[in-house]
Amino acid sequence: MSDRVLTVIDVGNSTIKGAIASVTDDRKLEILSTATTKSIGVKNGRINDINDLSKQINEITSRLIKESEATSTEIYTNISGTSIIHINKSTEYTLSEDGSMTEINDAHLNSITDEIKKDVLNNEEFEGYEIIHTIPRAYKLDDSEDTYKHPVMFNAKKVYGEITLILAKEKELMNYRKAFKLAGCNLTGFIASPIASSYAITSKENREIGCVTIDIGSALSDSMIFINNNIKLVSSIESGSSLITNDIYSILKTPPTHAEKLKKEIGSIIEDNYNWDEPVSLASYDQSESHSVPSKLIRDIIVSRVTEILELNYKNLVKFYDFEEVSSGLYLTGNAVQSAYFKAIAKEVFNLPIITGQIQSEYFKNEQIVEDSLEFSTAYGMLIFALSNKTEKHTNRINPKINKETVNNIITKVKNFFTE
Repeated sequence: MSDRVLTVIDVGNSTIKGAIASVTDDRKLEILSTATTKSIGVKNGRINDINDLSKQINEITSRLIKESEATSTEIYTNISGTSIIHINKSTEYTLSEDGSMTEINDAHLNSITDEIKKDVLNNEEFEGYEIIHTIPRAYKLDDSEDTYKHPVMFNAKKVYGEITLILAKEKELMNYRKAFKLAGCNLTGFIASPIASSYAITSKENREIGCVTIDIGSALSDSMIFINNNIKLVSSIESGSSLITNDIYSILKTPPTHAEKLKKEIGSIIEDNYNWDEPVSLASYDQSESHSVPSKLIRDIIVSRVTEILELNYKNLVKFYDFEEVSSGLYLTGNAVQSAYFKAIAKEVFNLPIITGQIQSEYFKNEQIVEDSLEFSTAYGMLIFALSNKTEKHTNRINPKINKETVNNIITKVKNFFTE
């Protein structure tokens, strides 16, 4: 068994999905076990019952351990919704005290990241948030306008570094830590859901030439925009596929479980010559004799809500970016996008090439397991991200009101107290 075993728990609004994988000698992921259970205690990406969620986490992690017969060395979970924000920050770093030419090493780059993190943690604007990701964007050396991804071993006097930071609300992270602790799990770190699903369905080349990703879940839509392999936008809105189910059962007066079944069945029909006047039987709440409606009514309900979901996502993204540099297109993922209508309507709404995402199986030793597992895109994306990236350790916020001058004043008062 590998020395490094990763467990990821994708906490969604309707289901919790888990996966456990070992890291092979050639740095690939070997899936040892996967599991799914009902999500309880979470609404719109936020915990509303810590005890209920902890029980579900305990159930799914116990199943993963039993089936894989493996012990995790790292455990990650996701965070999404309005709990997360992203910012880009830059700073100038002098490599040596005397200003001489110096060969750049990783310690210098880490110092740039640490300086930016310290600035953010001391900024009142971000009080109540915790840094969960720091992702380098680009570096410039001295007065040159050339950019570098990783300028180690280059010589310079100064380095200008730009970093993308993903922050999450501290209170929400505390709730997740409590839920996992109650479940007997020691969390290694958090991975933002939009990043996870994006890494699962796009290649580095896709992100380099520019792409948009949207993961349409049950209650949330997580979006990202990449240009030159840099994050331009991270966003989540409260709009997901459960709204389609809600429309069907509320309009047609049929139980939610039957509405979900109709959503999947009618949503998968793409034949042009299909008889849309064909009656569809509807289950009733009182289990009396069922009635029927033409299938085109269900189709129209689905199309109307899918259009609204995609238009809301478009309006949310276009506020921040105009898509001019998005060359490779829009990548869709999530269970709902397997509906025949999502891809066609998305093309009309976004006017971009539309690709139904596929798991980037080259990261996995057992490729056949993950190729058709789009419902696990966030979980597998978390594994991919954790394989190659560090998540941030929990850092206590430095009170922004306690600056250097305040500290000096406190020290002076203490000294005066003892000398009086």
